[in-house]
Amino acid sequence: MFKSYLKASLRFFANNRGFSLLNIAGLSIGTLCCIYILLYVRDQFGYDRYFTDAASIYRVTSSVKAGDRAFRPQATTPTPLGPALQAMFPNTLVATRIAPTIGARGHVLSWNGKSDVYVKDGVMVDRNFFRVFDFHFTAGHGDDALTKPDAVVLQQSVASQLFGNADPIGEKIIVNDSYGVFLFTVTGVVDESRGKSSIHANIFFTTTPDGFGSNFQKDDNWLDHYFTYTFVRLKSRASVQNLEDRLPEVVRQHQGGQGNSTIKTALHLQPIHAIHTTEAYDSEMGRPVSGFFLGMLIAVAALIQLIACINYMNLSTARASKRAKEVGVRKIIGADDTSLVLQFLMESVALSLMAVLLALPLLGWAFPWLNQATGAEIPRTIFAEPMIWGLLVVLGTVTGLLAGSYPAYYLSAFKAPKVIKGDFTSHISVGGLRRLLVIFQFILTIVLIGGMIIIRQQMDFVKSKDLGFNKGEPIVFTFHSYGAQKCANYFAIAMREFPDVTDACPADNYPGALSYRSDHLYLNGAAPATAINVQTMGSDEHFLKTMGIPLVGGRNLQFNDTGSVIVNESMVRALGLNLVTAPGARIFNWDGMRYTIAGVMRNFNFQSLHDTVTPFMVVYKIGIKQFDHLIVNASSPHFSALLARMKVVWQRRVFVDPVGFGYRFLADEVELLYMPEIIMSRIISSFTIVALFISCLGLFGLVAFNAEQRTKEIGIRKVMGASVTRIVQLLSMDFLQLIFLSFALGTPIAWWIMSRWLDVFAYHIRIPWWTFGIAGAAAIFIGMSVVCYQAFKAAVINPVKSLRGE
Repeated sequence: MFKSYLKASLRFFANNRGFSLLNIAGLSIGTLCCIYILLYVRDQFGYDRYFTDAASIYRVTSSVKAGDRAFRPQATTPTPLGPALQAMFPNTLVATRIAPTIGARGHVLSWNGKSDVYVKDGVMVDRNFFRVFDFHFTAGHGDDALTKPDAVVLQQSVASQLFGNADPIGEKIIVNDSYGVFLFTVTGVVDESRGKSSIHANIFFTTTPDGFGSNFQKDDNWLDHYFTYTFVRLKSRASVQNLEDRLPEVVRQHQGGQGNSTIKTALHLQPIHAIHTTEAYDSEMGRPVSGFFLGMLIAVAALIQLIACINYMNLSTARASKRAKEVGVRKIIGADDTSLVLQFLMESVALSLMAVLLALPLLGWAFPWLNQATGAEIPRTIFAEPMIWGLLVVLGTVTGLLAGSYPAYYLSAFKAPKVIKGDFTSHISVGGLRRLLVIFQFILTIVLIGGMIIIRQQMDFVKSKDLGFNKGEPIVFTFHSYGAQKCANYFAIAMREFPDVTDACPADNYPGALSYRSDHLYLNGAAPATAINVQTMGSDEHFLKTMGIPLVGGRNLQFNDTGSVIVNESMVRALGLNLVTAPGARIFNWDGMRYTIAGVMRNFNFQSLHDTVTPFMVVYKIGIKQFDHLIVNASSPHFSALLARMKVVWQRRVFVDPVGFGYRFLADEVELLYMPEIIMSRIISSFTIVALFISCLGLFGLVAFNAEQRTKEIGIRKVMGASVTRIVQLLSMDFLQLIFLSFALGTPIAWWIMSRWLDVFAYHIRIPWWTFGIAGAAAIFIGMSVVCYQAFKAAVINPVKSLRGE
């Protein structure tokens, strides 16, 4: 029976090549987009799942409350939490910690006096770190990699740069950074061949109480030093809920003894596999992806595949009369409705699987471009995984069943006696359904076009909005070693002598950075419970002029102004001050450190436009180890020549920097804050074009078939004197009405969806009415072009040919 069905299906495909090619083209293009989006979403949800005990590993997060004031949840915890958990629950868990090398953004590694390698993303870890996280070691062993006090583990890419093909195990390397110059022994090399992790680092340092990372070892502050990530791996039979219920006991026992009963810290457990897809926490190690963003991608994939399925339904039911006699004959010789439905479903599934097979080489060809557009690193080797092939078979089968469900039911409903007599009508109405499907298809397309335009408008708004500082011209230079930082002041002085430079300021950070140092500050005489959370950065008296930020109260920082700060307007309001009372006010943090407010600067967006402007201050700092950046505000019609002159000065003044001359434009750094939205814009734009193409493909086939069915009518009308224009109008009017109706229904849907998306931004555009006019006009114009082209082709056929058989 199945062999018979297969032969009939292949025969039908061969005899209706145009119809089959249209369906396969629509399904294959839709499937290509759907497959890649599913692979991308799978890749994002796949972080941290490859660890052997991933289901038992949790990150401890924290939320701080001072009196009645609650602060945003943190991904970090008090530094001494890890050892405290290990001491209190030795039979329940294994605790380990990881901390960024705060103050040293990069590290210069050298071996045997050979060329230096500059490495970012260095972290300090406990000695049991690789017993909790079983990274894949290409050299060395995780169990004993960090047992020595001077041990270091490198990423494979770093080891290859530094050692080439030489064996790195046991080799001594020199690490030169803002902390100083240290000697380490390489005890292991890891790679990410087993999968991706939110715990990404290029170099893992052990720490010692009196050497590298001594602050990490000795820190016992439970109130204000939240820069450490704490993880626990539960032992067998340990209960997550029981442990979480006992975490307040840990806080009471340790934090309560540090003299501030108004500050409360709550601890929670977060599954490690949820870290990369959760945006609820401050101070993340990397850039987590939005769950809303991934949900939108899945919705886009489903919509595109649904549009392709609707194409198949429309074209199949439109050509039903071509198969009516076949159905009648099969019924006369004994076939029942169930067997016919099964046959037609097999045809649609076979066609869908053929589309999957065609989509795969197209996807392989498009992989580099798609990876570039999404910022992902999905390898072609992913198709070597059996699970992926299972996913493809499921996708092809489900698509085929969905696309073929109604056509199969409709075709099997023909009555044999009526068909034999030449009556090809069915008791199931299909014209109305076909119209509904066309409407639904174009509603989806208009929603995608509207979404694409609004995302573009918001991105343009983000790029053009005045952030309160000069983001266009400033250049950021980085000093990569301790020796280079000694030269920073000389380089800054040389930069200020350039006629094209307005000013230059050293800094430990810069506006638009991913994260800042955080502090909790309260007014002199107030209770610590009134403290506010403040983002801080260090700089000097040149900061405001360099960044183009006006002073609105008080005075600027001055040379050797130790202990003075410049605060923004939001911080003034949060402290209950004003522009008159703020200058001269003294503030304290929870460690007892005192600052004096020198002046008030105008609010500026130091973070992305997702957030409102929160309290921020610039702390006056001076000293060799305080700064690893220099921000230079330059303006020149010949930037290349200016940079060349700056390079000459760098080579003369900062010659000890092992990395050499390098720079970044501040505008490029700010743009990185919106990378998820930029990726979404690329994806939506690309796949909207695909959805529109698939919709027009189906419309093209429907109009062509409609014209074919009305060939004799068109011939008679032309003989009777109808003009080509009148016939084009006759054939196209029904379809154009459907497109106009789709526009009317799709506009409010698109407006609602995109309004929800814009709510993610604290600062966003107001959706203009003409946005949907453009979306509708685009859909209508393209749809009209397709319809009128096919209608015109039918209208110019010689009526003699149309009526020759009459």
